[in-house]
Amino acid sequence: MSLETLPECFSDIDIVFPIQTNGLRMSPENCMACAHKTVCLKEALRNGPQVRNEVVDRAYAAGMIGFWGRWSRKKMLHQQAQNKLASRGRRSFFQRCKDVWESQKKYR
Repeated sequence: MSLETLPECFSDIDIVFPIQTNGLRMSPENCMACAHKTVCLKEALRNGPQVRNEVVDRAYAAGMIGFWGRWSRKKMLHQQAQNKLASRGRRSFFQRCKDVWESQKKYR
């Protein structure tokens, strides 16, 4: 599978797995007919941590987990996202701001 053969919507979470009116995510019919649907959806879920955050929020709203359980899971998801950025050699927005702040200190 080359990049030229992939559709334009490939792994875009808002297109291949949009939120429906009932608040849940569901793939549209035109995605079900696509030859790349499995790989596309897996890639969209891997790149979209917002889905895991939505699951935690729904569980909290339904009373399945308490405040501390929600806080703990959200913290874990945030740390995983930060580790993923660091493993790719990219820094988060806050890390870049800190670097700028540190570099400006010597001029004050």
